[in-house]
Amino acid sequence: MTTSYILTCMSLQPLIIIAGPTASGKTDLAVELAKKLSGEIINADSRQIYKEIDIASAKPKLTTLDMRLKTYRGIPHHLFGITAPDKPFNVTDFQQGAYEVINQIVTRGNLPILVGGTGLWIRSVVENLKFPQVPPNQMLRDQLEESTTPHNTVSQRIHTLTLYKELKTLDPTAASFIDPKNQRRIIRALEVIKATGEPFSAQRRKGAPLFHTLMLGITWPMEELGKRIDLRVKGQLREGLKQEARNLFTKYDHHLPALSSISLKEWRNYFDGTATLEETVAQICLHNRQYAKRQMTWFKKDARIRWINNKNEAHSLIEQFLNR
Repeated sequence: MTTSYILTCMSLQPLIIIAGPTASGKTDLAVELAKKLSGEIINADSRQIYKEIDIASAKPKLTTLDMRLKTYRGIPHHLFGITAPDKPFNVTDFQQGAYEVINQIVTRGNLPILVGGTGLWIRSVVENLKFPQVPPNQMLRDQLEESTTPHNTVSQRIHTLTLYKELKTLDPTAASFIDPKNQRRIIRALEVIKATGEPFSAQRRKGAPLFHTLMLGITWPMEELGKRIDLRVKGQLREGLKQEARNLFTKYDHHLPALSSISLKEWRNYFDGTATLEETVAQICLHNRQYAKRQMTWFKKDARIRWINNKNEAHSLIEQFLNR
C-alpha cells in the first residue's frame, strides 16, 4: 500500500458497508452495530426504495418521527420508501441520494452504514462510478422489451436470453458484469450502446473515492440460507403479502419495473387463476433462492469484502478500521 493511498484514506470520511444475499440478516446486524457505534443506516436495496412495497421487500417496520425521520429500533434509517412504484428510479438516482444522506450523517458526527443486497448500487457509491448521461428512450425500450404476454414465463426467459446474446455480441465486457436474467439492465446497456455507438462498458468509469470504506459481507451455506428464505416467506404471508400484492396490482400497471420484483411478480398468475396459492408460494421461495445465488456470485467477485460469521467479528473489524 503506497503512502499516497494511506494519506488519501486518512483524509476521507469513513463509510461502513454491510452486504449479502437476501434473508442473510443484514438489517439486524446493521442495527446492532449502529447502536454501538452511533451509526445511521442507509438503504441499498432496490426494492425497499419504493413506497407501498413493504412486506414483499422485507422492509424494516419503520416509525416516522417529525414527519421526516424514519427509525427502526431507535436507529435512523434513510432512503427507505422514498418513491412511488410508478416513478422511475435508477442507480444514478440512488447514488445521488446516498451521497447527500451520507454527508448529512457525517455532519451530525455519526457513522454512515450502507446496507443492502443490490450490488451495483453499493458499487456505485464505493467506486464513485460515473454513468453514461443518456436519457431514457421509451420508444427504443418498447421495441426491446418483450412483446409476448407477461404471464408467459418461458417466453420471457427466451426473450431476455435473446437480448443478452445481442449485448454479448455488441459489448462482451458489459455482458460479463450484467446478470443475464436482469432484463432491465440489459435493455439499459443496449439503449446506451445504440444511442452513442460506443460500448456501454467503456462509458462507465470510476471516479476518485469519496469515502474511506470498509466492506463487510454476511454469508451462509446455501442450504441454510434457503431455510431462512422459506421461513421469511412464511412470515410475509402471515403479515399480508398476498393482500399487499393484490393492492399493488389493482392500483398500478403490472408491467412497471417495481412490480416485477421477486415476491410480487409471482402473484400475477395466482390473481388471473392460472396458478394455485401453493404453486405461487413455491415460486416465490424458488426465485428468492435463485436471487440469493446470483447475489453471492456478484459479491464473491469483490475481493474488498471481509466476510464475517457473527456481529462480534463485525464490531471488531469496524473498531480496527476506525482506529487506524
